[in-house]
Amino acid sequence: MKNITICMMGFGNVGKAFARLIQRKSDVLASDYDITLKIIAITTGSHGNAINPTGIDLDIALKRVHSPQRSKFCSGDLAS
Repeated sequence: MKNITICMMGFGNVGKAFARLIQRKSDVLASDYDITLKIIAITTGSHGNAINPTGIDLDIALKRVHSPQRSKFCSGDLAS
């Protein structure tokens, strides 16, 4: 299995769509191509930075940027 780690610069429309795509296609990438993707960092101008070497929980990250409070990232909250 080939493990690919990703650092995302920005989490706007394209970044969020890419995160959702990773979520949807992770099983296919693993079974058909023997690849796993792990996002370990997200940095944005409006939400701050999240860094976790073990991986960021994309569900939590996506919920955080869609929350009405427009809250900042906190790396500990986004651990996968």
